[in-house]
Amino acid sequence: ASVGSITQFGSIFVNGIEYSTDRATIQVEGRSVTQAGLALGQVVTVVGTLNANGTTAIADTVTFSAPLVGAVQSIDIAQATLTILGQRVRVDGATRFSSDITPASLQGIAVGSELQVSGFRDSRGVLTARSIERRAAGQSLAATGDASAVDAAAQRLSIGSLVVSYASATLEGFGGRQPQSGDHVRAEAASLSSGGTLQA
Repeated sequence: ASVGSITQFGSIFVNGIEYSTDRATIQVEGRSVTQAGLALGQVVTVVGTLNANGTTAIADTVTFSAPLVGAVQSIDIAQATLTILGQRVRVDGATRFSSDITPASLQGIAVGSELQVSGFRDSRGVLTARSIERRAAGQSLAATGDASAVDAAAQRLSIGSLVVSYASATLEGFGGRQPQSGDHVRAEAASLSSGGTLQA
């Protein structure tokens, strides 16, 4: 498996390898799509077979799930950052903006804009964006990161400064146990509570 940002189309190019997607199953946020459902900059996971030349491959599966989806809380043009669901996002010269964000920069985004962000998180939890797109209608809010401040009795945890209640959540991938501090988690919800808690 290879995880990387889509840098070019034709087939798809990820981490310098051209993957043929003719026979691939492609999923975006759990929905089957064609290659047209992918966008430049999205960080995808590709499973396939590398050809002998080392520069091309045949993809079996391509999956994309945005690590951060929600409303913009603040924008700092000077620092080239914005905040969504308490998560800090850094924009740089490699960040791709969808065509409906004009201009294609932080200046094209307003506080309150509903976005989905894909990228790579550093050791401090800052997400360096590789793609920023408008949030699709009906798309869940989502935050991904390391769980902290886990309170098993209250069934709450934090991802950065975001408080997540998992009391009503379906827990997947925990092997029957409760979340623990340090677990890398993804929390999804339809909305935030009036107090700003993500009701996963």
